Amino acid sequence: DRFFKVGDEINYTVEVVNTGQVDIEDLVIEDTLVPFEDMTLVESLDDDGVLQVGETWTLTYTYIITEDDVAAGEVLNVVTVSDPENPEEPIDDEEPIYKPSYTVEKTSDTKDYAAVGDEIDYTIEVVNTGEVAIEDLVIEDTLVPFEDMTLVESLDDDGVLQVGETWTLSYTYTVTEEDVERGHVLNIATVTDPENPEEPIEDEEEIPLEELPGWTVEKTSEETSFEKVGDELHYTVVVKNTGNVTINDLIIEDTLVAFEDMTLVESKIQDGHLQIGEVWTLTYTYEVTQEDIERGHVLNVARAMSPEYPDNEFEDEHKVTYKSPKIDITVNKKWVGGPAEKPAIHVQLLRDGKPYGDKVKLHGTTTYTWKDLDQTDGNGKAYVYTVEEVTVPNSYKVSYSKDTLTITNTWKKEGLPSTGVGSNIPLLFTGFGLLMVTGYLGIKRKRQEDK
Repeated sequence: DRFFKVGDEINYTVEVVNTGQVDIEDLVIEDTLVPFEDMTLVESLDDDGVLQVGETWTLTYTYIITEDDVAAGEVLNVVTVSDPENPEEPIDDEEPIYKPSYTVEKTSDTKDYAAVGDEIDYTIEVVNTGEVAIEDLVIEDTLVPFEDMTLVESLDDDGVLQVGETWTLSYTYTVTEEDVERGHVLNIATVTDPENPEEPIEDEEEIPLEELPGWTVEKTSEETSFEKVGDELHYTVVVKNTGNVTINDLIIEDTLVAFEDMTLVESKIQDGHLQIGEVWTLTYTYEVTQEDIERGHVLNVARAMSPEYPDNEFEDEHKVTYKSPKIDITVNKKWVGGPAEKPAIHVQLLRDGKPYGDKVKLHGTTTYTWKDLDQTDGNGKAYVYTVEEVTVPNSYKVSYSKDTLTITNTWKKEGLPSTGVGSNIPLLFTGFGLLMVTGYLGIKRKRQEDK
């Protein structure tokens, strides 16, 4: 028999048998638990208080377990029967009743975990520390069923936890997303003796999450350049939690605008906490200033940090450059009159009346185009481009279209054209005169020879 707790009852029976040849009177019966008066006596022959030859006395009584018994783990009951005529040779018998006792210890070699899919190895040891074997033990675990455990019994593989025996149960648990979000894995093993279901014994093991905070910051803009003061730049900042812990009280700073002026969309819960795997998308608009024009770009830096993890600070920057609007200027060269072969000329591009760039040499009737010229200044004021002919060829006069982009050179000498007979008359007179002089000199020389 066995007991488990205060108040449990143990029913005892004491049998005294006269095995001798004489009756025994005034027999003294003593018990370490209850007095004789609290026992119920049944005499098998006569109810005369004499233990006759061959007679059996049966005494029964009940004992209630105390706190001391529970603390001691056993109840030792000794009954002593004495013949008053032979007090020096009493006869006794004892009956120990034990409280089943066992321990449960749960351990793990894994100190922490970091991500979904990590494995935790557990071991449960159940040791019978009492004096009675325990059958049909019920072993339960909050993570895995008993069937998924590997059981090794140190004595017999009989499913009975023998006195002094150790049962070792081992198994592996795979971390889930809920475990990561919770920040720990709490595992409780419970072992129950079916004869004492109200007093199970349990042990627990808590494995903490290895906190690996991390997040990324990416900054982009719809525009790659701007042209003037007042242009709007549309920015997007994306912050993603790439770690394994929720980031509370995330601070986002931007070199252009305050956080309050951004529009925030949280991908999971609109609670101001950057959950594991969550993405925050922030959008806002910035208006270009004169300083940006003079600087030649807008450099924007977005930074995300957390007071919880001061060593973790992530940022990204994005540059949008100033780009003046471009224009092409084409000059057209025309000739009116003059020789067929036109002389080369040089033209100069002017911006707001001042020479801009190098002179360009043009041959004959042609065009020339200056490409990708700035259309405006930093304030958005349009430049005025004009063209002038640097040196006008002799015998030509120059005229310009209203925008100066068409240059016309007109032949200005009167008379015959520069080609044909008219143009050779002076040469003919000169030749004829030379012939007459030559002839006269020849005749004079002949007359002198004849003399």
